[in-house]
Amino acid sequence: MLSDILWQFFYFEIIVMCWITIKDLKAFLPKINLKLATNRLKEFFQDVDTRRVGEIGFEGFASFYHNLIHDEQLKLCELFNGTFGQYTKDGQRVTLQEFQKFLLEEQKDPDALDEHKVSQFMRDYLQDPMRDAQEPFFTVPEFLDFLFSKQNDAWDAKHNEVNQDMTQPLVNYWIASSHNTYLTGDQVKSESSTEAYARCLRMGCRCIELWKVN
Repeated sequence: MLSDILWQFFYFEIIVMCWITIKDLKAFLPKINLKLATNRLKEFFQDVDTRRVGEIGFEGFASFYHNLIHDEQLKLCELFNGTFGQYTKDGQRVTLQEFQKFLLEEQKDPDALDEHKVSQFMRDYLQDPMRDAQEPFFTVPEFLDFLFSKQNDAWDAKHNEVNQDMTQPLVNYWIASSHNTYLTGDQVKSESSTEAYARCLRMGCRCIELWKVN
């Protein structure tokens, strides 16, 4: 079944025209948080533009979307095999024992010592909860779902609660911050230096600006 965003995007486009162009697809990609090189986008578009007119209808758009998702899944599988291949024997699934080993060795999770707890935990991520009820296993997408889940977030959710007094006027709050931290002088003529960061930190700054130049 197509996702809501797929239906919504095409619906609003078809109000003014019956076809979608590659320009429209460029506008669609940011809505699903996907970056794609223009030449790669053209390849995907040409695969579904069977009439070779530079426009596609809803069926072509749906095929484009599914091809795109399939390509991303292949990339994730490559990531899985390259990074977590040691935790799967066949490269297709992660067994209960393999996942338990991952939690112990990589996550340092003390609860993973209890196989029953691990088994119960895995069921929250199974797309089919009834699959192998005695000894569940993860498919590659399910394992990746766990990796990107809130349960695996490095951020401790308890810090989302603000316990400081935030009722005072803004001028009552202060933090030493630095803008253009990397510069040794003015923004036009000066050089960039890592020493500039050290200098600001030694001066007491606690908010600095990081800048990466390709």
